[in-house]
Amino acid sequence: REEAFGPPHDASSFLGQHGQRERRIYVGANDGMLHGFDGGEFHSGDNPATPETEDGYYDLGSGEEGFGYVPGFLLDKLKYIPRNLPRQYYYVDGSPSAADVWLPSSPSDPSKEADEWATVLVTGMRQGGSGYLALDVTDPDAVGGPHGPYPKLLWEFDESDAPLGETWSEPVITRVKVRAGTTDLCGFDNSDDGACRERWVAIFAGGYRKDGDPNLAAYVSDPSSAAWTNTSKGIFMVAMDTGQLIGQVLFDPDPSEVLNQMRFSIPSTPAVLDLDFDGFSDVVYVGDLGGQIWRWDISLVGDDDTSDGIMDSWPVGLFFKSDPATLGAGGLHHHSIFFPPVATYLNGELVLAFGSGERTSPTYEGDPADDDNNRFWVVWDRVPLGIEPTDPNSGWLTLREGHVLVDGKIRGLNDVSNLSTDSDPDDDGYFIKLPDGEKFITNHILFGGILLTLSYLPDDPSGDICGATGDTNIWVFTLENAGGLIDETAAAGNAQRTLYLGPGAPTHPRITITSYKVVLIGQTSLGNVFEFDVPVTPPPPVELIYWRQLF
Repeated sequence: REEAFGPPHDASSFLGQHGQRERRIYVGANDGMLHGFDGGEFHSGDNPATPETEDGYYDLGSGEEGFGYVPGFLLDKLKYIPRNLPRQYYYVDGSPSAADVWLPSSPSDPSKEADEWATVLVTGMRQGGSGYLALDVTDPDAVGGPHGPYPKLLWEFDESDAPLGETWSEPVITRVKVRAGTTDLCGFDNSDDGACRERWVAIFAGGYRKDGDPNLAAYVSDPSSAAWTNTSKGIFMVAMDTGQLIGQVLFDPDPSEVLNQMRFSIPSTPAVLDLDFDGFSDVVYVGDLGGQIWRWDISLVGDDDTSDGIMDSWPVGLFFKSDPATLGAGGLHHHSIFFPPVATYLNGELVLAFGSGERTSPTYEGDPADDDNNRFWVVWDRVPLGIEPTDPNSGWLTLREGHVLVDGKIRGLNDVSNLSTDSDPDDDGYFIKLPDGEKFITNHILFGGILLTLSYLPDDPSGDICGATGDTNIWVFTLENAGGLIDETAAAGNAQRTLYLGPGAPTHPRITITSYKVVLIGQTSLGNVFEFDVPVTPPPPVELIYWRQLF
């Protein structure tokens, strides 16, 4: 329709110039390349293959490869491809992130011209290496100009720039405020930021290493050990226009500092939230393999106090910490967090939900004699921004399972595994213990106040995960009070919250909305595709009738 594809967009605007560009599908592969495939071309007029009358449409595309791009930091590994069976080397193994961003012509540039906007793609290598690749993919037809030749290299960022492990963490592309110039160029939020510059950035965590995984024998726990490394134990912020590192959180060797507890790899994608909806990110939450959630407050204008190009004024704290289980053999088992929290507001207060699971050891079955069971936590962060650690109500008190009394106020999380609902609504949240060996190894979904997530329960500790024969279960409950939405007639507790879906390990679930219901769709490693009707009342909460957006 005209509203979707053509005017009234200004032909000189970024959207007017590129709103009808050819579609591309981008995917990394273990042949060493990031690939771009033909995903369809725009045509004016009516599509003869459909009964509706259109004023413009895209065809399905040929699927032909448009390019294959080898990141520079992988070039020395390409020689191993011919003898890579059984597989020992991985390459472009991560999932790309993409967004439209502003790449200013200079640090003092106050205006956003059409040719300063770009569609950028950033991808990590996951098990393939320790680096990120950023490309300008604005115009598939560009041979020169601001976006050419296509695809245009913006930057590469690797272990020579920061202590990165394997880059499992998918980058979050967003914008922040930094101190620059003499005037407020941060825009439209009606606040006086002082000397302020808007910067578009990619935020990602330090990645994965076996010696940073506390549930593996290779883990090195002592920073004084010769085998210790800071690699993978951090959070990083990189400027989209230059690839410059402008913000970071790193392990601190000083035992008196909170960052001394950043002793585990952080492979998770961060959750980056804009709490006041002004278009600038305010806070970053990310979990590590030691069962901790870190919170990085980036809401204020970033200051570079040491003139090294890195902002020093953004405080960081340990928001949540789970205690490891003591195993019968005397070792510890940590509740590792591989996936980002999901977040929402409930009654004006921020709530985060996140789970644990042995993503690198999915066949781990647990020990019935030990409390190494994985968890799902739902935690209220009632004061998400602030730097007053002496104030028990500031939100910087590290929250834990169980209850403690702080200045007359109950703090901590309640165990609801055997309860129908949370019986302590005034504390900081609740947690659910899973059966032995069951684990969360996918992203989670929040929809309409309902938490939906998938778990995997292995049945053969010696089995190959690629042919997983365990079970996929779905967990569905009301976020506010943990009330189960599967079977209210079942015994109180987890039986009301979970349902068996089929054999195999789950992939990331997706939500789709029709005119009459909301459906979660997923697939298992054995190829089984399943649908689950989300119990929204009344279904659906919002029905799209008409949409027109002017830029």
